[in-house]
Amino acid sequence: MDPKHFIFQTYAFLIISAYLFGNSCCSRIAQIDVGKPDAKFSINAPSSDWESLIFRIANGVGTFGKECRKHSHWYCLDSYRTLRPDEGGSNKSALISSGTGLDREACVAWFRILIRQNWIKINMINFWNYKDCCRGQAEEYLVNGFLNKQMAPDDYMAKLTDYKNEDNKPLNYLSAFYLEEYCLNLIMDVGFGPGNLRRDHHSEVVEGQPYVIAGSDIGGDIGIQHILSFVFPFDDPGNMLTFHWFKHNIMCRDNAWICNEKKKHSKKGLKKDSSKNGSDGSLGDSSGSSSGASGSGTSNGGSKSTTKGAKSGGSNKAGRKKRNGFSRR
Repeated sequence: MDPKHFIFQTYAFLIISAYLFGNSCCSRIAQIDVGKPDAKFSINAPSSDWESLIFRIANGVGTFGKECRKHSHWYCLDSYRTLRPDEGGSNKSALISSGTGLDREACVAWFRILIRQNWIKINMINFWNYKDCCRGQAEEYLVNGFLNKQMAPDDYMAKLTDYKNEDNKPLNYLSAFYLEEYCLNLIMDVGFGPGNLRRDHHSEVVEGQPYVIAGSDIGGDIGIQHILSFVFPFDDPGNMLTFHWFKHNIMCRDNAWICNEKKKHSKKGLKKDSSKNGSDGSLGDSSGSSSGASGSGTSNGGSKSTTKGAKSGGSNKAGRKKRNGFSRR
């Protein structure tokens, strides 16, 4: 385990253990709906090249967090978020041109077809109604794909499902809320992609205090209930919270296909590799451990709720928690 990560995990363990049997924090945070538009959040300005593949943690906090947890016990895909033409220092005159060759209605209609085939598989729900497809998802494409970047539907879908390219996806978005009783900043959303790190903080976030992806040891039904908490340093969270880490410790626990996709080789066209050793970033054994996943306290288990829109073959059995590094005593 990386020594720096061990120190932060131990620090969080001591804090959380001290308040493990208290619930004042949980009751207070339940009264502040961080999913409402009027919640007190502020975010720093983006660089001109900023774009981000954003995921919401299924921690049960706020309107969106609660809707997410109804679909997945782990995470939901928010969108591939982009900037308006007048954001990030761009020239305001570079607004949408009618000469792009893309028909708005046709593009939205085609994207609705594409996302209907994939929204359950990639956890891209409508956060106002987790069973609904595809109004909310199509709105994300309309704004972030068509209007902001003149992306064709297939190109935007490719952005939503590109999980193989890990090295070009540094942490560049993070939203958080302060857990006063634990002296930790609760991570609600993370995003990966080009550009600077944008911190979307609630007004009560305390600078300098570590961030936490909450697990079952937080208490009060806050956090991902199938793992133990992970903490990340405030000054440089992206050093440990990489896309590789998030993919192997969160995403693949819910959607194993993401880490088990076969590599494709091309001679005359694309052919699937039938070798058992041809997986992309495979988790390997059933423990789900992966290289570079420092301080892992995760465990198998947890799956989509068995609703009308849930994946077939899902299991709601919670796995046994591993006690690697950060854990309850």
